[in-house]
Amino acid sequence: MRRIACIAFLAVFVTAGAVAQDATETLDLGEAVITGVPWAPSALSPAAATVILDADDIASSGASHLGELMETVPGMVVRSYGYAGSARTASVRGGAGGHVVVVVDGVRLNDARTGSVDLSSVPLSGVERVEVLRSGSSALYGSDAIAGVVYVKSARTGDPALSFDASTTMYPIANAAGLDAWLAAEALSMAGRTRLGSVTLSAAAGLDRAAEAQAVADEDAGYLMRDNAGLLAVHGTVGAVIPASVGIITASAFGRYADKGVPGSLDYPSSVASQTEYEARGATSWGTDALFGGAASLDVLVSGAWSRLEYVNPDYAQDDAHDTLGADLGIRSGVLIGPALVKIGVEAGADGATSTKIGEQSRLFGGVYAIPEMELGDIIIVPSFRFDAYSDFDAGISYGLGVSWKKGARDGALSLGISGASAYKAPALNDLYWPEDLWTKGNPDLAAERSWGTELNLQYAGNMEGISFTVEASPYARYVDDMISWLDPDGWMGPEPSSPVNIDTAIYTGADMSVSADIGAASLKGAYSYTLAKDIAGGVAFEDAPRLALVPLHTISAEVGVRVGSATATVDASFNAGRLDSSGEEMPDILLVGVGAGWEVLAGTVVGLSADNLLDTAYVENTGYPMPGMAVTLSVRFSN
Repeated sequence: MRRIACIAFLAVFVTAGAVAQDATETLDLGEAVITGVPWAPSALSPAAATVILDADDIASSGASHLGELMETVPGMVVRSYGYAGSARTASVRGGAGGHVVVVVDGVRLNDARTGSVDLSSVPLSGVERVEVLRSGSSALYGSDAIAGVVYVKSARTGDPALSFDASTTMYPIANAAGLDAWLAAEALSMAGRTRLGSVTLSAAAGLDRAAEAQAVADEDAGYLMRDNAGLLAVHGTVGAVIPASVGIITASAFGRYADKGVPGSLDYPSSVASQTEYEARGATSWGTDALFGGAASLDVLVSGAWSRLEYVNPDYAQDDAHDTLGADLGIRSGVLIGPALVKIGVEAGADGATSTKIGEQSRLFGGVYAIPEMELGDIIIVPSFRFDAYSDFDAGISYGLGVSWKKGARDGALSLGISGASAYKAPALNDLYWPEDLWTKGNPDLAAERSWGTELNLQYAGNMEGISFTVEASPYARYVDDMISWLDPDGWMGPEPSSPVNIDTAIYTGADMSVSADIGAASLKGAYSYTLAKDIAGGVAFEDAPRLALVPLHTISAEVGVRVGSATATVDASFNAGRLDSSGEEMPDILLVGVGAGWEVLAGTVVGLSADNLLDTAYVENTGYPMPGMAVTLSVRFSN
């Protein structure tokens, strides 16, 4: 742990404590030209169904953190515990939250202790692009990429800019019922970018606050107050892009602090439990695309991260603290070899944890990968290979193959992609080393979870009589083996404690479909996802196997927007059906409707008013945690 701490300290502070990122660029490699973000999913896996959200999409969503934004992505379900500051976990095409890799400016956020990422802890201030890869991709991104990847890119380059956002949320129906629910939550954020000579400087910061008691809708009682649900969180990031010799140095640093109450479920409420979170990460990188006369590029990335979670519950004399450290070195290059653009890389690093539960644990890892991209007329072929080695389990080889075809015409373009890939998830340190007591114990012999998946992606973008539209369909299938589950071998009253084992096997099949259109001043969006996820552990036939809990069988969403002069208005709706709880019982379907309006009162200044859950539907996403009823948000946004 001391060695890991030193590595992380050097990575963060000696290298200017900066979060490295892939600057948007055009890379000229002889005859080959790559645009966009060269190491993002859309560039590494052109045959896959990648969803791209740009700065306008992020601003129009009204989302303040990544969890809120991901709710708009077809095929992705974000599970919430119903109060401001509660954890948000991502489920891509029915997968678990730990099966999704989250990358911010080129740096992975998945820590080795838990393996997952709380999407509510990733602010969107200063973010200009988010890409979502909805398929397994360990050959591209290593461990944990069984279900997909979320890639976030901050605005580090470009013209000087400044933006400011402020919002307040209230629950008027709950207030009318006699509950104090006017100033339920507030958010402030700002982001800016400027130039100092040839150097581009950027910064973003934000504050989130929530009331100590939060109103939630209950089917029987109408409205209830969840006590001990307060939140105070601040975050900030700074960055610099510096021309250096034949390359560019990129540096940035991020910090976050959050203090929140932890109310627990309705069955086991807590009025005293609290949780404090600290996070700091940073990296620096140097990159160039001018090697060998422009025939090769090179990027060197050094990153470090530290996080601390403190949990206190005086009712149970519980006082836990968990520190996680990580450091990473990556060297990657793009080389033009004949008709192929080959992206290759080497990665090495260390992860560790100091915890009141698992003690001091560490992990060393390293990997090499190659992603050759070959263009043959209208067809692009992209195989991918990766070998990873870890100090505490066997990882081995990951692989993938994608083939895409695109044909353009005067009135539209048709593209078709088919891909398949293997993926794996590393056992979390908590699963390996949880201490043994009367109830639980870890399992140091756990193997990695493994998956194999395939998808077909069909897209048509056209223009007909002034109407521009895009239609996309992506059927898929994924098989996951050696899934880790905590099992009690002899029941909760028996002498043997619960322990994690590689026992579950699951199959996920389904399809994601979406359509969007611009008709003059109006815009339309619609999406439908069908997800059939079954547990086939023990050799159960697929048709007889039980479905997995909390995975909607059908998800439908629609949005209609219109702009008149300086004013905009939107109506959106979503419908989830076919969910099961952990006991296999059917959960009620969910229909949510929202409306919003915005008015540009001055140049660059927009005042907005929106209402979520307009029908005041009482529902839950996790058993025992009711969600809020109708919420009204007033916002002001300034940008130049």
